[in-house]
Amino acid sequence: MAQMPKFLEDYVTVDELISRMNKEYPECRLVSEMVGYGDDWVIFKSSFYETKEDGEPKAVAYAKQTSRDHNSWFEMANTKANGRCLRIVFSESTLAEEMIGIAPSKDAAPQKEAPKKKTLDDKVKELEAEGLVEDITDKTQAIMDNIKDFALEITKQDLDLARNYTAQALGAMNISKTEVSINNLQSVKNKIQDIATMARTDVDKGE
Repeated sequence: MAQMPKFLEDYVTVDELISRMNKEYPECRLVSEMVGYGDDWVIFKSSFYETKEDGEPKAVAYAKQTSRDHNSWFEMANTKANGRCLRIVFSESTLAEEMIGIAPSKDAAPQKEAPKKKTLDDKVKELEAEGLVEDITDKTQAIMDNIKDFALEITKQDLDLARNYTAQALGAMNISKTEVSINNLQSVKNKIQDIATMARTDVDKGE
């Protein structure tokens, strides 16, 4: 069994049927007439003639609309009558105009939001929440250990000299150990490097 359309846009429209009619039956006639009306209702009849000379219609259909059904209820009755008549001619199913207010529109259907691409920070936070990693990038002790390793490397593992250069660098930058962060880490290293370079230059001059 064929699956019924889910959205209003999936149904055939009267305009589409009229366009098909003009292509397949260029000599046809589609005649609509009002056959009944009241203060808040109207009935239209639509007749399809395959040629202009035909005296009997090949298909006939009716449509009734009330003022409660549609804002343009008078015009909609005429439209539906034409559509229902052409449905018979082309063996089509329900019209889109007949499903207004029943089938949802694709424009009104809730759209699934595309999953937001996770950044590295998002992934780290998820792992932290699960206790799988610990973010130490902004922790002072970890940063000072990084500076210590750097100072030891350029002083050839001389701990006292590494401490001296580090103290001089922090003093020159007018910051304390607690003010060292990931943001100024490289600046501290650069200052230590400058101090070590100047110290070696002085030693070379003395020799």
